[in-house]
Amino acid sequence: MDSFVPYNQIEYPKSSLNSLLLILIATLFASGAALIVLRQIDTYHRDQLYLAQEASLPTHKAPSLFSKRLSSDAFASENQSVTERWVSYKAVNFNFEFKCPPAWEYSALKNASSGAEVAFYCTKAQTRVGVLPLGGFGYGLPSEKPKVGSAILDGNEVVKVSWYDWNEFNPHRTIEIYKFISSPNLWTACSNQVNIFSGSNDCNRIEILAETELDYLEAKDILSTFKFIK
Repeated sequence: MDSFVPYNQIEYPKSSLNSLLLILIATLFASGAALIVLRQIDTYHRDQLYLAQEASLPTHKAPSLFSKRLSSDAFASENQSVTERWVSYKAVNFNFEFKCPPAWEYSALKNASSGAEVAFYCTKAQTRVGVLPLGGFGYGLPSEKPKVGSAILDGNEVVKVSWYDWNEFNPHRTIEIYKFISSPNLWTACSNQVNIFSGSNDCNRIEILAETELDYLEAKDILSTFKFIK
């Protein structure tokens, strides 16, 4: 008759224990490796989806839509390749020129008494870029206090007066007004703190009125083509 041995007193060969331990370690290692591979596959699929979405975005991407940052050289190269196909317009009387994209309409407004062209616009629907060397052609501005800063246009320092996202009915509406601190020849000087640091229309200005973020970015591209004729 076989004698009964409690299970906790059974002695297993050491070789069997070592084999079980190796199998357990190998299983854990394989599970970890499989998890890493699955994560890499998931990351690859996410990257492919991101690239597909990126390719479908418009050429002019708002920062909120596109997180990739180009270097300054790459951006300048991309911007030049876009604008070099645009139509160039010159205002010889005021010694400047700028370009309009094909989808935008160029127009020049004349002084009612002299008949001379004094305001120059590049327009698309309700969005426009205007160059007004003598100021004038005023319109109602937002009641909110604007943001005031500085910028450089064709090597000249300007004061920038801006209203961003101020219209509750169109939250992306933007107005920017640029005024030269040292007035170019034949342009009306902004002679005091009131008219150079506010939205007043009684001195020179370049203006952007944009209805959407993408329109604003394209308007900024138009502004980048502004230069004085030497």
